Amino acid sequence: MTITQGSHNAYEVASPPANDNRAPDLNYVRDLVPPSCDDEATDVVRRAERLANTVVIAMAVCLVLVPVTCLIYWN
Repeated sequence: MTITQGSHNAYEVASPPANDNRAPDLNYVRDLVPPSCDDEATDVVRRAERLANTVVIAMAVCLVLVPVTCLIYWN
């Protein structure tokens, strides 16, 4: 008598791994946005880029001015 009489191979039954390292197909995203919204989407992206640039510049200024101010104030 054999132990595995059902003889289903575990590797044949198992599903493929969750991360199969295939490049995602992003063409479906273009279908989700109607063509009439392109100008609005462009405006939103442009505003987001400006805000991101402003935040990065403000952080850089703070990273420079705070230590300099502390050095001047405490000396």
